[in-house]
Amino acid sequence: MRKGWWLDANKHSTNWANITWTDPSKGTSATGDAIADFEIENVKTPFDAYTNIKFGQQSGIGNTLNNNDFPLMRVEEMILIKAEGLAKSGQEATAKQVLEDFVRTYRDPSYTVPSTRTLVDEIWFQRRVELWGEGFFTMDAKRLGKNIVRIHAGESSNYPDAYQFNIKSDDGWLNLRFPQREMDNNEGLKGNDNTGGALPVSGQNGDLRDGVTD
Repeated sequence: MRKGWWLDANKHSTNWANITWTDPSKGTSATGDAIADFEIENVKTPFDAYTNIKFGQQSGIGNTLNNNDFPLMRVEEMILIKAEGLAKSGQEATAKQVLEDFVRTYRDPSYTVPSTRTLVDEIWFQRRVELWGEGFFTMDAKRLGKNIVRIHAGESSNYPDAYQFNIKSDDGWLNLRFPQREMDNNEGLKGNDNTGGALPVSGQNGDLRDGVTD
């Protein structure tokens, strides 16, 4: 079910086996995997492999309005925030219970926190599973001091060539910069170090790992 949130290399997902998209202007439709290459003018273009199909349109999948609510925060995220907060404040037993209750309820009834990771790392791992495709990864990695890993040297990657790189957790390129106008007009920023890091290039740091998921 969870893997079906995105298409595989063959543009397949079990999650949409019984779903049909219709093009009302042409009277044509597609069901299941045929949806991947189905086109609806001004609504849908063919999907690439690994396309995220996690969220459907508010007015029904395949409708011509193509509208959708964008979830800013889900209760699942709140639970994982609670678990991390407890773990980092020294309440590991309670944090462990919160995490195990969450995973057992939503995904795996037999789940227990593995001994192969620290509790905080395991919470991050579960955040990556639960919140995949929702825009949390980079901020989580920055907050937790984790390397950003997209490639393994010598192995294929589904990232476009220009974006196949890894970034060290302390790379200055990850820091938000003050705009020059703000630097010129805000006396409180005088002497601020607004430099560091360099634009990532394809293939860089291919041997870097995040220590949790790889």
